[in-house]
Amino acid sequence: MTVFSPQTIIAVVTTTVLFFLSLIHIYWGFGGLWPGTTKQDLIDKVFGKGNQFPSPFSCFFVATGSAVYLLKRLEVNHPKILNGNF
Repeated sequence: MTVFSPQTIIAVVTTTVLFFLSLIHIYWGFGGLWPGTTKQDLIDKVFGKGNQFPSPFSCFFVATGSAVYLLKRLEVNHPKILNGNF
């Protein structure tokens, strides 16, 4: 039985969160409305106020930044994962 260290568990959790944050920003960049049903509903749920949603470029920029940070952290802390050597 393998016991994972707290650092490994934290790394897996933060990696998963960053991965899904990147995915949701890509989804929004392509016009997705979740967790809302209309554009204004999405704005109200995500930002809380206002009437303008960020441009697709902004969404893709955030997604790219999250993904690059995620890959850099994996490269530094877990190089075997990126090389396919688990």
